[in-house]
This record gives sequence, C-alpha cells and structure tokens, in this order.
Amino acid sequence: MKTLAIFLAACAVAGSAEAQTADRGRLTDEVRVVVRYGDIDPSHAPGARTLVNRIRGAARTACGPRPSIVDLAQSADFNACVRRSGERAVRFVNEPLVTAIFDGREDRIQLAGR
Repeated sequence: MKTLAIFLAACAVAGSAEAQTADRGRLTDEVRVVVRYGDIDPSHAPGARTLVNRIRGAARTACGPRPSIVDLAQSADFNACVRRSGERAVRFVNEPLVTAIFDGREDRIQLAGR
C-alpha cells in the first residue's frame, strides 16, 4: 500500500521552528502523520483531488491545533506550517496532477490536456 508521512516541527505554530530551535539550542521534535493512498490513482483527477485533501488534512492535524483567528502571528505560523508540510508531501508523491491541484493550477492542466 502506498503511504507517505508528513513531518514538521511540532513547535511551528507557536513561532518559527528555526527561531525556537536556536533559542533552545537543540533540534525540535517532529510530528509524523501517515497518509495512505494505495486505494486511489493520483495520476487521474479524482484520485489526485482526494490525495490533496488527505495531505491538507494531515498537515492541519500535524500543525494543529488551529490558533484563534485573533492571534494573527500564530495564525500566519499555522498556515505556513500547513503549506510547508503539504509541499513536502506533494514533492514526495511526485505526480504532476497532484502538484497542480495542490498549487491551484488544476484548470490550466486540464485545458492543456484537451
């Protein structure tokens, strides 16, 4: 079964992982969330969309909990954590359609294929 793991700094939401690592003088702990995708075909649009949704959900889980919307700095850190984690997972999968959907370019890819 195909699987990928999303790794990210557990402290990324509370501030930049690099800054906190420097403050503590050691490596940060990482959170690992496994995404299984052996049941779908990521080279076709429905499977690629499903995988992107799974990746985004896993990244939110690993980066979570989502901070209050009133704390703009923590919200920005959370969103950056989710984006970085998703980008790593998408690179690992290495499927052009998954990358296009993740980056919001699905329409252009489909038009080019017609």
